[in-house]
Amino acid sequence: MRPESRTRLVVLDGWRGICALLVAAYHFHPQSHLHDWTFLRHGYMLVDFFFVLSGFVLAHAYRSRLADVEDASEFILRRLARLYPLHVFFTLVWLVYESSRSPYALMTNLLLVHSLGVHDSLTWNFPSWSISTEFYTNVLFALGCLVAVSPRASRVVQMGIVAASPLVLVALSPMHIDTTYDFGIVRCVYGFVVGVLVVDIVDALKQRPGAASILSRKAVASALEVGSLAALYGFVSTFGRESPWSTLAPIVFGLVVWVFSYETGVVSQWLKSQPFAVAGAISYSIYLSHTIVQVAFQSIAHYGFGMRYVTVQGTTFIGCEFIVGDLLYGVMLAAVLGVSFVTYRYIEEPCRARTYAFARRLRLRGALQLQWKRTSRPGRVSLHTVSAEGPAAKGGRE
Repeated sequence: MRPESRTRLVVLDGWRGICALLVAAYHFHPQSHLHDWTFLRHGYMLVDFFFVLSGFVLAHAYRSRLADVEDASEFILRRLARLYPLHVFFTLVWLVYESSRSPYALMTNLLLVHSLGVHDSLTWNFPSWSISTEFYTNVLFALGCLVAVSPRASRVVQMGIVAASPLVLVALSPMHIDTTYDFGIVRCVYGFVVGVLVVDIVDALKQRPGAASILSRKAVASALEVGSLAALYGFVSTFGRESPWSTLAPIVFGLVVWVFSYETGVVSQWLKSQPFAVAGAISYSIYLSHTIVQVAFQSIAHYGFGMRYVTVQGTTFIGCEFIVGDLLYGVMLAAVLGVSFVTYRYIEEPCRARTYAFARRLRLRGALQLQWKRTSRPGRVSLHTVSAEGPAAKGGRE
């Protein structure tokens, strides 16, 4: 099963890299001028940007391809190949560092259920809570694509989810949008469905020549990009976890994804540059590696360079001059990028390629068996070659 043969969304890949680096910076705590920047302190919201991006990209690439159980099974296997190997690797790294947690926590992490309400806190590599919810949201997406309903009925259901989710989060989560191990699945499904609806909006506007013509103009696209950036910055800076309005973050991020999906404006041209493309490619490694890198970084700063630990309102800081703390952000992010290059090259990409090849072999075997059954007759055995354009050859990369 090959993703839709559409142009790769390079700009949105760049956004993925930016968000991963900002989440890494959010979890880092040196005494610094940057640390108390309000936008950065609300950086947990950028995980919702990932969810919206995921919904948009997967619906864009796969929705029309998930026609039967075989398609859905291959899609789920591909998503597992994308998410699971690196998650297991860093879970085991954290197990070496912090072995005091229960075997139950290890089991739930390995089954990717650790953020489905089975714990009363985050466990080990705490950003992986979103990987748990992401995988099962992907499963729901694949199953939903198999349900025989009209596009209009599907959109009604999706809009119902988007309308109800903020109310559910306000009712259930004391920290509103910043719910993780307890009601994170609601947060993930909400953002994912927003991304799916954005694909519907993009496709609908393509059918309107006037709208398509206007949106293709660089000046219009540039104005929309700058405006959406201002909206994103203003919203994230204004509404934190203490505000119920924070539950509208996925809708704001959906607006940004819609605008940048056209890849036409001046900001998009900037995001197409090589540094952002590289950051986007290794963004998953950045996201899962940064916490253990920061633990090592803080230990080196403390024991190697004599920097003290300072605890303020439950948060442990690296005590240093503020200008030194500002520089530490850059050094930390460089270390995270270095580790991410290695894990992407030697763990993430090879495991994904092998699993995708395995999925293609399974599909080929199933197609050959089906062809055999259809062409075999008593006293005569014939096996037609399956066309390279048939279902068996539908492999590919997201």
